[in-house]
Order: sequence, then C-alpha cells, then structure tokens
Amino acid sequence: MRLIVLASLLLTWSAQAQEPHALNSAEERALCFRGHPLAECRSFFITEAQVGYRFVDSGFGGDLHGIVLGGDVGWMRNLDSHNAIGGAVGANNLYITLGPRYRRWLTDAAALDIGLSAAWEPGRIEIVELHVAMMYGDRVGVWVNATHDFGRGDPGLAIGIQTGSEPGLIAYGLGAAFAGYYLVRAISVSD
Repeated sequence: MRLIVLASLLLTWSAQAQEPHALNSAEERALCFRGHPLAECRSFFITEAQVGYRFVDSGFGGDLHGIVLGGDVGWMRNLDSHNAIGGAVGANNLYITLGPRYRRWLTDAAALDIGLSAAWEPGRIEIVELHVAMMYGDRVGVWVNATHDFGRGDPGLAIGIQTGSEPGLIAYGLGAAFAGYYLVRAISVSD
C-alpha cells in the first residue's frame, strides 16, 4: 500500500514539474495589484500616497507651509524584465496632474520611477512636474519633485517619502479620514 501511495505521489509531482508554466507565471498573473517585474506579472496598478517638503515654492498648490501632500493612481505594463511604461493621474495639494510614467526595475524589489506630468486650466498648461522616485517592494520609497509654474514663471523643488500598493491605499484612507475630520470641525466652529 505504501508503495502505491509513494508511486502516485511521484507521478503527480513529475507531471506538475513538466508543466510548461509555473503556477505564478506572468501569463497567469496578467494584472497585479503590487508592481513586480515581468517574471511575476505583465501589468500592475499604481496606488501611491506622498508626503514631503517644498524647499523652493512655486506658490501653486495652496498654503500648507511647505508641506506637500499627494497621491497617484495609474497603471503600468512591463515591456521586458527591466522596463515598464504607463501613466498616472495625480493630486498634489490643490492641483490635479496627468502624465506618462517610466519604471526601471533595478532588482526584483527595487525600482526607479520617472514621471512627467502637467496640470492645466482651460486653454493652457498651468504647471509641469518632473517626479523621480526610488521604490522598494512597491511599498515604500523616497522622491524628488521639480515643478515649473508657467503662469507665474516660478520653479518649485520638493523631496519626500511615498507609499505604494497596500500602504498607499491605507494612506489614502487615513488622509480622507483626517480631511473629513477637519472639514467637519471647520464647519462646526463656523456655526
């Protein structure tokens, strides 16, 4: 009886070992929530939340005493094992941006992201933003952001930290809760 069980286990194992694709291959994981290189998924979502400090203030984005709050939501597709392209919609203090995004996978976990985006008013581009970030595990990273306000002719420079994937969604939720709290508080104080 033991020989039959052992033989059936060996046959099952050898049949699985000869399958052309592994269980978690990119073909079976066409879309991932958290970014990975092509070996793990073909495309992935961008869900990032950022906080930082603006050293050179363009004046665009509200009076938060130099504090930068923002987030990006988007999608990227891996072109090969090292390169991914896509796009994102971002909100940073009081303006909304849209633009392309490039990701270079440095290792299976570390990536360099470069994004160029623009905020506009009807008829003209208001501000252009260059965002460069180093991400680890698509969950945490550091960034630098250079902006130019065409309306005022002012440059902006900021640095900070960001979260992605699950921590990014948690940060969105916390941000919405704080914003709701302060909005309710401001309304109740004015009454």
